[in-house]
Amino acid sequence: MNAQLTKEFREIIRTWKILIVPIVFAFLAVGQPVTYKLMPLILKNAGNMPPGTVIEIPVPSAGEVMASVIRQLDVLGLFIIVMIVMGSIAGERVSGVAATVLSKPLRLGSYIVSKLIVYGILAIFSLFTSLILAGYYTGLLIGPVDWAAILAGGAIYAIYLVFAVALTIMFSTFMKSPLAAGGASLGVILLVNMTAPLFPFKNWLPPALGGYAGQLMAGSLSVNFQGAALLTLAITLGSIALGLEIFRRQEI
Repeated sequence: MNAQLTKEFREIIRTWKILIVPIVFAFLAVGQPVTYKLMPLILKNAGNMPPGTVIEIPVPSAGEVMASVIRQLDVLGLFIIVMIVMGSIAGERVSGVAATVLSKPLRLGSYIVSKLIVYGILAIFSLFTSLILAGYYTGLLIGPVDWAAILAGGAIYAIYLVFAVALTIMFSTFMKSPLAAGGASLGVILLVNMTAPLFPFKNWLPPALGGYAGQLMAGSLSVNFQGAALLTLAITLGSIALGLEIFRRQEI
Protein backbone atom coordinates (compact mmCIF):
# COMPACT_ATOMS: atom_id res chain seq x y z
CA MET A 1 0.00 0.00 0.00
CA ASN A 2 2.77 2.44 0.93
CA ALA A 3 4.63 1.68 -2.29
CA GLN A 4 1.49 2.26 -4.36
CA LEU A 5 0.74 5.53 -2.56
CA THR A 6 4.29 6.68 -3.26
CA LYS A 7 3.84 5.78 -6.92
CA GLU A 8 0.59 7.75 -7.15
CA PHE A 9 2.08 10.81 -5.46
CA ARG A 10 5.07 10.68 -7.79
CA GLU A 11 2.69 10.47 -10.73
CA ILE A 12 0.79 13.64 -9.86
CA ILE A 13 4.11 15.39 -9.25
CA ARG A 14 5.62 14.13 -12.52
CA THR A 15 2.58 15.25 -14.52
CA TRP A 16 2.47 18.65 -12.70
CA LYS A 17 -1.07 17.99 -11.45
CA ILE A 18 0.09 18.89 -7.95
CA LEU A 19 0.64 22.47 -9.23
CA ILE A 20 -1.80 22.83 -12.11
CA VAL A 21 -4.98 21.89 -10.24
CA PRO A 22 -4.42 24.20 -7.22
CA ILE A 23 -3.42 27.06 -9.54
CA VAL A 24 -6.58 26.69 -11.64
CA PHE A 25 -8.73 26.44 -8.50
CA ALA A 26 -7.05 29.54 -7.10
CA PHE A 27 -7.63 31.45 -10.34
CA LEU A 28 -11.34 30.56 -10.30
CA ALA A 29 -11.71 31.47 -6.63
CA VAL A 30 -9.76 34.74 -6.56
CA GLY A 31 -11.64 35.91 -9.64
CA GLN A 32 -14.84 36.24 -7.60
CA PRO A 33 -13.83 39.00 -5.12
CA VAL A 34 -11.89 40.78 -7.88
CA THR A 35 -14.94 40.70 -10.16
CA TYR A 36 -17.29 42.00 -7.46
CA LYS A 37 -14.85 44.82 -6.68
CA LEU A 38 -14.33 45.87 -10.29
CA MET A 39 -17.87 45.33 -11.62
CA PRO A 40 -19.18 48.85 -10.79
CA LEU A 41 -16.12 50.39 -12.46
CA ILE A 42 -16.51 48.15 -15.52
CA LEU A 43 -20.18 49.05 -15.93
CA LYS A 44 -19.48 52.74 -15.33
CA ASN A 45 -16.93 52.79 -18.14
CA ALA A 46 -18.99 50.71 -20.54
CA GLY A 47 -19.12 52.57 -23.84
CA ASN A 48 -22.68 51.59 -24.79
CA MET A 49 -24.44 53.18 -21.81
CA PRO A 50 -26.76 56.15 -22.54
CA PRO A 51 -25.67 59.51 -21.06
CA GLY A 52 -26.89 60.04 -17.53
CA THR A 53 -27.40 56.34 -16.84
CA VAL A 54 -27.03 55.54 -13.16
CA ILE A 55 -26.30 51.95 -12.18
CA GLU A 56 -26.50 50.99 -8.53
CA ILE A 57 -25.15 47.58 -7.61
CA PRO A 58 -25.68 46.37 -4.04
CA VAL A 59 -22.36 45.73 -2.35
CA PRO A 60 -22.25 42.05 -1.35
CA SER A 61 -21.03 41.02 2.06
CA ALA A 62 -17.75 39.15 2.40
CA GLY A 63 -19.73 36.00 3.21
CA GLU A 64 -21.81 36.33 0.05
CA VAL A 65 -18.65 36.70 -2.02
CA MET A 66 -17.19 33.54 -0.46
CA ALA A 67 -20.47 31.73 -1.14
CA SER A 68 -20.08 32.71 -4.80
CA VAL A 69 -16.59 31.16 -4.72
CA ILE A 70 -18.13 27.83 -3.72
CA ARG A 71 -20.71 28.14 -6.51
CA GLN A 72 -17.90 28.78 -8.99
CA LEU A 73 -15.93 25.77 -7.81
CA ASP A 74 -19.09 23.67 -7.75
CA VAL A 75 -19.23 23.99 -11.54
CA LEU A 76 -15.79 24.51 -13.03
CA GLY A 77 -13.78 23.13 -10.13
CA LEU A 78 -15.79 19.92 -10.08
CA PHE A 79 -15.35 19.58 -13.84
CA ILE A 80 -11.57 19.93 -13.48
CA ILE A 81 -11.39 17.27 -10.76
CA VAL A 82 -13.35 14.79 -12.87
CA MET A 83 -11.18 15.48 -15.91
CA ILE A 84 -8.04 14.91 -13.85
CA VAL A 85 -9.27 11.67 -12.28
CA MET A 86 -11.01 10.09 -15.29
CA GLY A 87 -7.84 8.48 -16.64
CA SER A 88 -6.62 7.24 -13.26
CA ILE A 89 -7.49 3.62 -14.06
CA ALA A 90 -9.01 3.68 -17.56
CA GLY A 91 -5.91 5.42 -18.94
CA GLU A 92 -3.59 2.95 -17.23
CA ARG A 93 -5.55 0.05 -18.67
CA VAL A 94 -5.18 1.44 -22.19
CA SER A 95 -1.45 2.08 -21.76
CA GLY A 96 -0.82 -1.27 -20.11
CA VAL A 97 0.39 0.27 -16.85
CA ALA A 98 -2.43 -1.36 -14.86
CA ALA A 99 -1.49 -4.83 -16.08
CA THR A 100 2.15 -4.21 -15.18
CA VAL A 101 1.34 -2.91 -11.71
CA LEU A 102 -1.14 -5.67 -10.92
CA SER A 103 1.22 -8.39 -12.13
CA LYS A 104 3.16 -7.64 -8.94
CA PRO A 105 2.00 -8.86 -5.52
CA LEU A 106 -0.41 -5.95 -5.09
CA ARG A 107 -4.01 -6.19 -3.95
CA LEU A 108 -6.68 -4.62 -6.11
CA GLY A 109 -7.99 -2.84 -3.04
CA SER A 110 -4.64 -1.15 -2.47
CA TYR A 111 -4.46 -0.16 -6.12
CA ILE A 112 -7.89 1.53 -6.12
CA VAL A 113 -7.86 2.96 -2.59
CA SER A 114 -4.45 4.54 -3.14
CA LYS A 115 -5.89 6.45 -6.09
CA LEU A 116 -8.83 7.62 -3.98
CA ILE A 117 -6.46 8.82 -1.26
CA VAL A 118 -4.03 10.63 -3.57
CA TYR A 119 -6.63 12.29 -5.79
CA GLY A 120 -8.79 13.06 -2.76
CA ILE A 121 -5.83 14.81 -1.12
CA LEU A 122 -5.16 16.70 -4.36
CA ALA A 123 -8.79 17.86 -4.53
CA ILE A 124 -8.87 18.93 -0.86
CA PHE A 125 -5.50 20.68 -1.09
CA SER A 126 -6.64 22.58 -4.20
CA LEU A 127 -9.93 23.51 -2.53
CA PHE A 128 -8.43 24.91 0.66
CA THR A 129 -5.61 26.68 -1.18
CA SER A 130 -8.18 28.46 -3.32
CA LEU A 131 -10.45 29.29 -0.36
CA ILE A 132 -7.59 30.75 1.67
CA LEU A 133 -6.50 32.94 -1.24
CA ALA A 134 -10.08 33.96 -2.00
CA GLY A 135 -10.64 34.75 1.67
CA TYR A 136 -7.51 36.88 1.75
CA TYR A 137 -8.52 38.91 -1.32
CA THR A 138 -12.13 39.16 -0.16
CA GLY A 139 -10.91 40.62 3.12
CA LEU A 140 -8.65 42.98 1.21
CA LEU A 141 -11.21 44.15 -1.37
CA ILE A 142 -14.65 43.64 0.19
CA GLY A 143 -14.48 43.44 3.97
CA PRO A 144 -13.59 41.24 6.96
CA VAL A 145 -14.19 37.53 6.47
CA ASP A 146 -15.21 34.83 8.92
CA TRP A 147 -12.32 32.38 8.65
CA ALA A 148 -14.03 29.79 10.84
CA ALA A 149 -17.03 29.76 8.48
CA ILE A 150 -14.73 29.55 5.44
CA LEU A 151 -12.83 26.55 6.81
CA ALA A 152 -16.00 24.82 8.01
CA GLY A 153 -17.71 25.41 4.66
CA GLY A 154 -14.62 24.10 2.90
CA ALA A 155 -14.73 20.95 5.02
CA ILE A 156 -18.36 20.37 4.02
CA TYR A 157 -17.63 20.87 0.33
CA ALA A 158 -14.50 18.70 0.52
CA ILE A 159 -16.77 15.72 1.21
CA TYR A 160 -18.53 16.37 -2.10
CA LEU A 161 -15.26 16.65 -4.02
CA VAL A 162 -14.05 13.32 -2.61
CA PHE A 163 -17.41 11.82 -3.63
CA ALA A 164 -16.79 13.05 -7.20
CA VAL A 165 -13.31 11.50 -7.13
CA ALA A 166 -14.72 8.15 -5.96
CA LEU A 167 -17.52 8.19 -8.54
CA THR A 168 -15.07 8.90 -11.37
CA ILE A 169 -12.71 6.16 -10.18
CA MET A 170 -15.62 3.72 -10.12
CA PHE A 171 -16.54 4.45 -13.73
CA SER A 172 -12.86 4.30 -14.64
CA THR A 173 -12.68 0.68 -13.41
CA PHE A 174 -14.94 -0.68 -16.16
CA MET A 175 -14.78 1.92 -18.93
CA LYS A 176 -11.67 1.60 -21.03
CA SER A 177 -11.96 5.16 -22.35
CA PRO A 178 -11.01 7.94 -19.91
CA LEU A 179 -13.41 10.30 -21.70
CA ALA A 180 -16.24 7.82 -21.25
CA ALA A 181 -15.45 7.50 -17.55
CA GLY A 182 -15.35 11.27 -17.11
CA GLY A 183 -18.50 11.77 -19.16
CA ALA A 184 -20.39 9.14 -17.18
CA SER A 185 -19.34 10.67 -13.88
CA LEU A 186 -20.32 14.19 -14.94
CA GLY A 187 -23.54 12.82 -16.41
CA VAL A 188 -24.54 11.20 -13.12
CA ILE A 189 -23.68 14.34 -11.16
CA LEU A 190 -25.64 16.52 -13.59
CA LEU A 191 -28.61 14.12 -13.54
CA VAL A 192 -28.73 14.10 -9.74
CA ASN A 193 -28.49 17.92 -9.69
CA MET A 194 -31.36 18.24 -12.17
CA THR A 195 -33.65 15.70 -10.53
CA ALA A 196 -32.84 16.42 -6.87
CA PRO A 197 -35.70 18.98 -6.46
CA LEU A 198 -38.18 16.20 -7.33
CA PHE A 199 -37.29 14.14 -4.28
CA PRO A 200 -38.60 14.87 -0.77
CA PHE A 201 -35.16 13.97 0.62
CA LYS A 202 -33.31 16.37 -1.71
CA ASN A 203 -31.54 17.98 1.26
CA TRP A 204 -29.81 14.65 1.90
CA LEU A 205 -28.41 14.20 -1.60
CA PRO A 206 -24.69 14.87 -2.32
CA PRO A 207 -25.22 18.02 -4.44
CA ALA A 208 -26.83 19.72 -1.43
CA LEU A 209 -23.40 19.93 0.22
CA GLY A 210 -22.31 22.73 -2.10
CA GLY A 211 -25.34 24.77 -1.07
CA TYR A 212 -24.73 24.08 2.61
CA ALA A 213 -21.10 25.16 2.29
CA GLY A 214 -22.11 28.41 0.60
CA GLN A 215 -24.85 29.10 3.15
CA LEU A 216 -22.43 28.54 6.01
CA MET A 217 -19.94 30.99 4.53
CA ALA A 218 -22.70 33.55 3.95
CA GLY A 219 -23.91 33.14 7.53
CA SER A 220 -27.35 31.85 6.54
CA LEU A 221 -27.20 28.09 7.13
CA SER A 222 -30.61 27.07 8.48
CA VAL A 223 -30.66 23.32 7.72
CA ASN A 224 -28.56 20.57 9.26
CA PHE A 225 -26.03 19.25 6.76
CA GLN A 226 -25.01 16.15 8.71
CA GLY A 227 -27.49 13.87 6.94
CA ALA A 228 -26.22 14.84 3.50
CA ALA A 229 -22.61 14.51 4.66
CA LEU A 230 -23.14 11.01 6.07
CA LEU A 231 -25.07 9.83 3.01
CA THR A 232 -22.40 11.23 0.68
CA LEU A 233 -19.65 9.47 2.62
CA ALA A 234 -21.64 6.24 2.45
CA ILE A 235 -22.08 6.59 -1.34
CA THR A 236 -18.37 7.37 -1.66
CA LEU A 237 -17.41 4.16 0.11
CA GLY A 238 -20.05 2.24 -1.84
CA SER A 239 -18.69 3.58 -5.14
CA ILE A 240 -15.18 2.40 -4.30
CA ALA A 241 -16.46 -1.02 -3.16
CA LEU A 242 -18.51 -1.39 -6.36
CA GLY A 243 -15.60 -0.31 -8.53
CA LEU A 244 -13.35 -2.83 -6.78
CA GLU A 245 -15.83 -5.65 -7.35
CA ILE A 246 -16.33 -4.73 -11.01
CA PHE A 247 -12.59 -4.45 -11.58
CA ARG A 248 -12.00 -7.82 -9.91
CA ARG A 249 -14.40 -9.52 -12.34
CA GLN A 250 -12.83 -8.06 -15.47
CA GLU A 251 -9.79 -8.93 -17.46
CA ILE A 252 -7.24 -6.13 -17.32
